[in-house]
Amino acid sequence: MHVRVLVSAILLWLFASSVQAAEITPAGINDSQWGNSANDEALLIKAQILLDRARFSPGEIDGRDGENYRKALTAFAREHSIESKGNLTEQLWRELSATSQEPRRRQIHPVGQRRGWAISG
Repeated sequence: MHVRVLVSAILLWLFASSVQAAEITPAGINDSQWGNSANDEALLIKAQILLDRARFSPGEIDGRDGENYRKALTAFAREHSIESKGNLTEQLWRELSATSQEPRRRQIHPVGQRRGWAISG
């Protein structure tokens, strides 16, 4: 029994380590559109940037669904008379993406070894 668990754990680890995470690029962020998944990291980064531009601070722009991000989504939704529980929905995405038609002419790039994003320009 223990051997079976150990073998399963090793196989799972090998599979997980062989899967490469998709690289997030500035173009990938700028081109992000709603696709029935609010968990897409590039989409979350774009939503955080759009919230920040609309003056609803999501906290650190990091592509993570954190407490500040959910509070910003809720405040944005309330301001636009959209029912929300802090989750990005298609209706909320449409309203949010309508607040900014073009990406800024600034470059978005990863910062060092941490998982944050910086906007330079």
